[in-house]
Amino acid sequence: MKVINYLLSVLLLFSSPQLVWATVDVMELDGNATSDNSGIDWDDVNDPNSMVGIAEFFEKDRNGIDQIFWKGGSKDDSDITDWAFRTASPQPKDDFTNAYAAAFESEGDLLIYFGADRYANNGDMYIGFWFLQDQVGLPDGKTKGDFVGQHVNGDILVLISFPQASGGNPYIEVLQWDLNNGDVTDNMTRIFQTDGDPKSNDFVGARCGSGAVGVDKICAISNDDSIGAIDLPNVQGWEYLAKTGETTSIPTESFVEGRLNLSALLNDEFGIEDIPCFSSFLVESRASRSIDASLADFVVGSFSLCSINIAATCNTTSFTVDGMFNIDYTVTVTNTGPGSLGTNGDYEVAFLSESPILGALPVVGNGDEVWSVGESFSFMGNYLSVNNGAVGVIDGSVDLDGLIVNAQAPVAYNCPPIDLSPMVEISKVCNSFLEVDGGQVVLKKTYDVEICNTGDIPLAIESLVDSKDDSLSRSDLPTEVVNSSYYLDFALPCDDLEDVTTCGAGNMCSALSADPELFACKTGEGEWIPNFGDAIGQVCTQVSKTYAPNVLPTGTAGMLSNQVTATFDSLFLQQAFMETSNIATCDVCPFTVPEP
Repeated sequence: MKVINYLLSVLLLFSSPQLVWATVDVMELDGNATSDNSGIDWDDVNDPNSMVGIAEFFEKDRNGIDQIFWKGGSKDDSDITDWAFRTASPQPKDDFTNAYAAAFESEGDLLIYFGADRYANNGDMYIGFWFLQDQVGLPDGKTKGDFVGQHVNGDILVLISFPQASGGNPYIEVLQWDLNNGDVTDNMTRIFQTDGDPKSNDFVGARCGSGAVGVDKICAISNDDSIGAIDLPNVQGWEYLAKTGETTSIPTESFVEGRLNLSALLNDEFGIEDIPCFSSFLVESRASRSIDASLADFVVGSFSLCSINIAATCNTTSFTVDGMFNIDYTVTVTNTGPGSLGTNGDYEVAFLSESPILGALPVVGNGDEVWSVGESFSFMGNYLSVNNGAVGVIDGSVDLDGLIVNAQAPVAYNCPPIDLSPMVEISKVCNSFLEVDGGQVVLKKTYDVEICNTGDIPLAIESLVDSKDDSLSRSDLPTEVVNSSYYLDFALPCDDLEDVTTCGAGNMCSALSADPELFACKTGEGEWIPNFGDAIGQVCTQVSKTYAPNVLPTGTAGMLSNQVTATFDSLFLQQAFMETSNIATCDVCPFTVPEP
């Protein structure tokens, strides 16, 4: 009796309820690859233009010259670190043409479907489908060498003996990788086997659709004699060539498919509710059903059920004396996959990749050994930006002891700016007097200007002019103001008149302006306290000037007026300048100008 052996290794952890399972299949398990419109089949899964599962794998393997297993250490009871490969031709009956897999959630269960077709059916064949926690593959550009990756405790191997005869029923054993702690071999523990003796005439096996004991957990079916040759689905990229020359149909006993209900198997048999996610899929042909059988052809690739989502919130909170803005952020990473993320004894870490604004964010761990489905953890940080607020895109990954799980999609972030309110008050006082100048009695006016920063950002005085006194300029300001890139600090804010803590001993919280909501700190002598201390300068500055009006006022009031205007700039302003002014009006004393 010819036998096809199926080997399935799976690593994945899903949350499942404690109850008796009745698997609700998503895919058809009828020994062919084409949907009959009542369900999903491999023609749907392997269509490159659609995605029907939560994870899918389809790979065309080469016939003839191909990568095959090499050396005696390449066996299933050895670690992947002992596996080797080379370029050569496998036996036709061991030569894969295509391999495929798909994962679905159904009624709270994780269902893994697997399948393959082969080049020739003229001999016993044993096939293995591995779903691996580690990222397993081949080194780039090599025609021979060692595999990349290693086994992780919890990897599952499903070994299926499938007779080629008409009515043959599969015999399945499920083994789990358990390094140095196995009961079948040093590294393998049996966790399931088909009920009954496969040599018995009344053996039912684990044929899909048979109703036999255990088929809700795992089953398999091939296009045996009772089904016959099947049509090759009309799917882009799904090419097939049989040894006998067929290209549009798959001959009898050349196609196999199966399903593993991981939730039912692990929870029902062992009470395991958390199943770590896996990332790789490997299909292999084997010399026999024995666990230590030699391995032949293989197909390997990515098949990840690990999934995370990253969300970022941020806000501009303050600024520094040199014009930089402090932006605080919170990044939340959530396990959005159908399975828990296991760490093989280590802890999860999350990090975000570089972005134009945020830069490299720190590596952070949540300290748990299992990151359950739907569980989130957050970390906070801050950075300095030249911009008031920030808009950008942030991407990220989770590093699970070497397994990199990328975020489902980059996430946009928008850090609102600080609402800045630059304000200045210019106050002027003046007096007029008569002075003998060059033998003449001349009318002159003296005025004092005080400029105070009543806003909430430091300011630089860019210009200072007077409407009547052409000599007034920025150079008339005190030397420390003239020589400073910006000098006017803003007053240290405080909460209200009762705030005795912010301003310090001996100082007071006072109304900053006519606005009843604005308060700032004053010294006991009544001087505003600069927000940045001595780093910038004072809150107010003064200038005094005297000039002789060249036009005398008219009218009985005898008033002299002049207007001082100042412009300001700041590292914190988005616009180039702000401008403010004030007018000083003085009586012309001690005389009244007569009417003309």
